[in-house]
Amino acid sequence: MADLEFEDCVIYLVADNNTHLNQKAAYGPKNPAGKLVKDPIVISMWEGIVGSVAYNKRTEIVADTRQDKRYIMDDDSRLSEIAIPILYENRCIGVIDSEHSPLNFYTSDQSNSRPDEIGCP
Repeated sequence: MADLEFEDCVIYLVADNNTHLNQKAAYGPKNPAGKLVKDPIVISMWEGIVGSVAYNKRTEIVADTRQDKRYIMDDDSRLSEIAIPILYENRCIGVIDSEHSPLNFYTSDQSNSRPDEIGCP
């Protein structure tokens, strides 16, 4: 079983107009009270790593966010990121985005896991 050991995780959903993604759910610093997303952001469908994943409908693992010009620092800078598109009938309806402080934290094993195999806190 793959365990992502979430430090920071945000779920973005595609807006009705298919041009933007809205932060709708979070675990970690973006959700300190376990309720609403703190200071949610909206990004373009092609902006940043998350927008690129939504637009291309392909998972991306970034080993060192400092080396990727698309990285958008939201609440705090972290060095590793994985962004996984949520697809329905070959349409991207959202993106699961998780970041972690150490370099090279995420592996291809984690991106290939089924949701029921991923250990969530």
